[in-house]
Amino acid sequence: MPIILVVLIIFGLFLWFKNNPKNGFRIATLKALISYSVFVFFTTEIFGNLGVLNFKFIFCSYLLFATATYFFLFRRQILSFNAPFYQSKFFSEPIPDFFSKGVLAFLLIIIASLLFLTFYVTPNNTDALGYHLARAMFWIQNQNLFHYPTTSPYQLYYNVFSEYLLLHTIVLSGGDGFVNSVHFVAFIGTLLTTSLIAKNFGMSARGQGLVVIISCSIPMGILQASTSQNDYLASFYFCCTLLFGLNMLQNPSNLLEKDYKWAILSLLLAGFTKYSIFMYGLGFIAFFGIYLLKTDWLKAIKIGFVSVGLFLVTFSAFFYRNYVVFGNILMPNSKSMLYYNYKNEEVGIRVTLSNLSKIVGNHIGLPINSWNSAYDKFIANFHHLIGYDLNNMRTTFASYYTIFSIGEDFSGNFIHFFLLLFCVIWLSFHIRKKIVHQKTVIIYFALLIVGLIAYASIFKWQTFHSRTQLPFFLAASPVIGFVIGQISKKHAWFLNSVALFLLITALPYIYCNSLKPIMPMAYYFKKIFVYVPHTIGDDEKSLNKTQYQAIVKRGLYQESIVNFSAKAYSVTPNLTLAQRREIFDMLDSTTYYDFVRHNIFERKEWKQGYFTFDNQTYQDFRGIFAYLRANDTQVGLAANTQWIHPLFMFGRDKFGDKFRMNYIQYPQDLQYCANAKKPFAYSAIISDDKNFINKINAKVISSKQFGNFYVLLLQKPLKDVFLQ
Repeated sequence: MPIILVVLIIFGLFLWFKNNPKNGFRIATLKALISYSVFVFFTTEIFGNLGVLNFKFIFCSYLLFATATYFFLFRRQILSFNAPFYQSKFFSEPIPDFFSKGVLAFLLIIIASLLFLTFYVTPNNTDALGYHLARAMFWIQNQNLFHYPTTSPYQLYYNVFSEYLLLHTIVLSGGDGFVNSVHFVAFIGTLLTTSLIAKNFGMSARGQGLVVIISCSIPMGILQASTSQNDYLASFYFCCTLLFGLNMLQNPSNLLEKDYKWAILSLLLAGFTKYSIFMYGLGFIAFFGIYLLKTDWLKAIKIGFVSVGLFLVTFSAFFYRNYVVFGNILMPNSKSMLYYNYKNEEVGIRVTLSNLSKIVGNHIGLPINSWNSAYDKFIANFHHLIGYDLNNMRTTFASYYTIFSIGEDFSGNFIHFFLLLFCVIWLSFHIRKKIVHQKTVIIYFALLIVGLIAYASIFKWQTFHSRTQLPFFLAASPVIGFVIGQISKKHAWFLNSVALFLLITALPYIYCNSLKPIMPMAYYFKKIFVYVPHTIGDDEKSLNKTQYQAIVKRGLYQESIVNFSAKAYSVTPNLTLAQRREIFDMLDSTTYYDFVRHNIFERKEWKQGYFTFDNQTYQDFRGIFAYLRANDTQVGLAANTQWIHPLFMFGRDKFGDKFRMNYIQYPQDLQYCANAKKPFAYSAIISDDKNFINKINAKVISSKQFGNFYVLLLQKPLKDVFLQ
C-alpha cells in the first residue's frame, strides 16, 4: 500500500537528523515531521496549481523522495546493511523511569486507546465531513487547488494545510481509513514538544514526564487527537515554534546554525493551518523580534527578510486564489452570500473583557446545573457592571450559556483551567524568590496570556471556542508542570498523585466521547447528576410535538434565541432537583437520550460510521446510491448539507474513480471561478428542495425522496447551473 511511503520518509528523515549529535531523539522526530510537512506543502501547491494533483504525480514524488532519502542515508553510512537499524546508536537512549508503574500504565492505556480510536472509528465529526474532508475530495476530483462552486464558505477561504495532509493520506491509501492519524501524530509530536519546552525550563526527566501527562490529559486535546479537524495540528506547529524560539534564547549561537528557520517554518505551518495561531503567537513574535534586534541587529534584519520571504512563499498562492474569486486575499466582501465574519466588529477593553469572561465559561462547565446557572448569573452581572451586552452579535455568534459536554466541539478543560489559575497566583507570590528559570517561565506564561487576550480581542466568541483554545492550553502545560514541580520538590508522592489524578480524570473523555463512545457511560452520568439539556429546539427529532409541548408548558423551559435554531427554549434557571428529575424522566421516556446509549462497536460497515448511530440517514444514503443508475457517474448537488464527504465515499464505492459530484446551485460569486467553467454534464441530481424539480429544463424520468434528500434521474444529461 503506497501509504507506507509516508512512514518510510518520516523515519528516514528522523535518521538523518538524529545523526547530528546535537539532535536528541525528540528534536530529530520534530524536525522530521516538520520537514515532511514542508514536502507535503510544496508537492500539493506545485501539483495543485499545475492541475495534476492526482495519484500518479503524488505517488511518484513520494517514491523519488523516499529513494533520495535512503540513498543519502546509505551513502553517508547512517544506515548500513551490516547492522539492522534497531541495533544502531539511534535507539540506544534509555527510557527514563518517570513515575510509578501505575502512572505509566494509565499513560499507555490512554495513548493506546486513542490509537485504537484513530483507526477503528470512521471520521464522523460534522466539520470534518462538511468541509475539512469535503474540500480535499473536491481538490482530488478537480486535480487542482483552485476554488470551485460550493455553498459552504469554509471549503474555500479557510486555512488549508491540515487538508493538504488529509488529501495525501486519502490519495495514497485509496480511502479515508488513515485520515484521523494525521492528528494522532500531531498529538504524539506535541507531547514531545511540550516535554522539551519543560527541559528549557530546567525541569528534570521526571518533571518533563509530568508535562507529558499534563498535555496528554487535556480533555479537548484527547477529543481532538483522533479527529480529522485542524486544531491539534495547528497546536503542534505552534508548540514547535515556541520550542525553537526558546532554543534561540537559551543558546544564541543557534542563530549561526540557522535553527531559527525551524521556528519560522513551524509558525508559518501553524498559521497556514489556522489563522488564530498568529494571535496566540503575537506576544512571542514581538518578544523574539526585540530580542534579536538587541542581540545582533544585522542578523535580525536578515532573519526578518527570511521570515517575510517564507511567508510570501507559503501564503501567496492561497491569497491569489482568494483574490481572483473574491477580490480580497482573506475572504469575500460583506455583500457576498459566502461572507462569514469571524472577527469582532467592535474593539475595546469591554469587548476583550466580555469575550475573556465567556472564554472562561467555555471551560468551567460541570454536569451540575446549579453550578452552570451560577456562572450564567455571574457573567450576566459582570456584563451589567461593565455596561456591555452579553449577547452582542457584533462580538459573539450565539447566546451565551454555560454547558458541560464530552464532545469534540464543546468540551472544556475544567481542571487545567483552574491549574493555570493557580499558577498565576503561585507565580505572583513567588516572583521575588530566586528560583532558577523562574524568570523564563514568567515571561513565557505572560506572553501566552498576551496571545489569549489578543485572540479574545480579535475573534468573535463562539460556543465551540474551547476547541480553538487548545494551542493555549497545550503551550501552557509546561508552566503547570514547572509550578507543580517546585511545590513537590521534596515530595515525590505528590507528583505521582497529581499525575495519576490527571490521567484518571482523562478517561471519561476517551471512553465517553459522544462521537466515539467506547462505553455508553454518558447516559448514566447524566442520570446520576440529573443533568438536563440547557436548550431544546422545536425541531428535536427525538421528541414528538405532544412531548415537546408538554415540557415547555410545564414552565421548565423558556423561549430563547440561539444561532443554530429558528426557535428554541432554554432551561428555566434555579430549578429544584425534583423539577430537573421531572425533565429528565420526561426526556428519558422518549428517544432523546438514545444517542448516548450507543457505542462504536455497533457499527457493521465502515460507511455506517459517518452517521454516528443515525441509522436512518445511513439507510437513506444506501437508498440514494442504490437508486442511481449505472451511468449516473456524474451527479449534480443542489443542497446545503454537512454530508459532503459521505456522498463522495458512497459514490466512489459504487462507481470508482469515475464518480464526480459538483454543486449546481451556488452563489453567483463563484460562477467565474476556474472550476465552474469546466464542462460538467450530470444525469442525476441530489437536492434538499422538494420543489427543485420545477427549476429544471429537462425531462425527469423519476424522482424519489430519501430522508431530507430528493433524487432526480434525468432522461438526458444536463449542464445547467442555478445561481443564487
